Amino acid sequence: MEGWQGLIKKMWVVLHSQVASYDELNASICKTIDYYINKDPQKRFNGLTAGEMRREALKGSIKSCPIAPNHRIERYRQKIYEKKIKEAKKILS
Repeated sequence: MEGWQGLIKKMWVVLHSQVASYDELNASICKTIDYYINKDPQKRFNGLTAGEMRREALKGSIKSCPIAPNHRIERYRQKIYEKKIKEAKKILS
């Protein structure tokens, strides 16, 4: 979620750099999120926007989502697995 917020902040600065009131700020943030969902084609979705990808997924026409693996999480899971193996060997010894 933090990564998405950072992306939205960067887009917001580019799209709406000048706001003078709270109402303008609120509207500009809503417009930025709308832009991200409905108008920003993404490489990881093969050129579809996030909204198009979601609609296709809800229809069931997309069987897998091409999101890159998170290697940090994979290493963390591997460490847990190795720890479990080590503990099991201690118990069996």
